[in-house]
Amino acid sequence: PLTILSFPKIRKRMKAKKWKQIQRFAYLFYALLYLHIMLLFIPLAKDGKDGYYFSVIVYTAIFLGYAICRIRKFPKEKAGTPP
Repeated sequence: PLTILSFPKIRKRMKAKKWKQIQRFAYLFYALLYLHIMLLFIPLAKDGKDGYYFSVIVYTAIFLGYAICRIRKFPKEKAGTPP
């Protein structure tokens, strides 16, 4: 859904406030998705199943990397300066 909403043609048809609400909701969705994956993968990684330990590390690195970048960008957006 976020990919589709990112096209300028689609964005122009939406109200800015509604678009922003959807974008913010997406962050919650992605955090819950990460939590869901971890709840499934961590027990399997602890049991020594092949590949799950590596998957937990990769998913965590990607999620934390994105979260850190997003959190660092937030004060700049709030102040109105370009990122």
